[in-house]
Amino acid sequence: MQEYEAILREVSLEIEKFNARLADGFKIDPLDASEPKFQQVVADRPWYEVALTCNASPGVYVLCGHDRNDPSRLGAYVGKSSSGIGARTESWLRPNKATAEYQKGDFITDGPPARCQGN
Repeated sequence: MQEYEAILREVSLEIEKFNARLADGFKIDPLDASEPKFQQVVADRPWYEVALTCNASPGVYVLCGHDRNDPSRLGAYVGKSSSGIGARTESWLRPNKATAEYQKGDFITDGPPARCQGN
């Protein structure tokens, strides 16, 4: 996860700016990739070893990965789920369960720090 620390810090700064517009009780916690409950590495893991947390918790999640054509290009997808983070991230990952190369277009997921930021 170290290679994504700069990206996660940048996302956390944007979360802080966004929180300034929200009332208490609706604010989103900053990302903390050092907190094990906030991260799951799925890269090169067979589907049966991928256990997604926060299955029923709504909230915000981040998928970290790299460009298929240029692995040095790192990126992050920030999403939200109204119904459940685990189910939402599974919809991203499940189509590639046979290869364990979880991707969406040219974005290959190395490991999502899946957020349990529920309401």
